[in-house]
Amino acid sequence: MVYVYEVPEKLTNGFCGKGPNLVPFPNVDFFYESEPPADRVMLAAFIRSKRYVNRLARYLVLSTIPGMSFILEPNGGRPTRAAGNTNIDPEPPQAAA
Repeated sequence: MVYVYEVPEKLTNGFCGKGPNLVPFPNVDFFYESEPPADRVMLAAFIRSKRYVNRLARYLVLSTIPGMSFILEPNGGRPTRAAGNTNIDPEPPQAAA
């Protein structure tokens, strides 16, 4: 099972000293994978092909398949990779030069 949530622009709603402050993550899609995707690059490409995808929005992709959960960054933007951070938008493999 794969769930796709739009990440809100504002991730905080003040301090949480007196309990949780809810931050809405709209669920924009969910689907069953009859065959698991080969990798996160293929899953990201599939999600980007959907009509609901806003090129300026970020999406949280949660999967029941181990290693297939990640944040899908806006098209054209690449996150800075922190050492060991693998839970970000997968980059396609580079062609051999």
